[in-house]
Amino acid sequence: MLITQQQVENIIGHKCLSSWEQGFIESIVGQMKKGRTLSENQERIVTRCLEKTTPENVASREEWEKEYVEQHRETALLCARYYK
Repeated sequence: MLITQQQVENIIGHKCLSSWEQGFIESIVGQMKKGRTLSENQERIVTRCLEKTTPENVASREEWEKEYVEQHRETALLCARYYK
């Protein structure tokens, strides 16, 4: 998969990325601006980040969060209190 600098820049600050992924993406943009190519491992991680931020995956994550709060949060809290 050919990863463009614009694709990577578009996901800077995306809410679905962890703080580590945010820093990684910012670093990658810096490398790309200097004309450097990505290693195979860097491409793999960037691809994973790009996939996490697709509209479909964002919608799926939001739906899971909503479902969790509505259906599973009370059970999780009950279990946590029990094991505490």
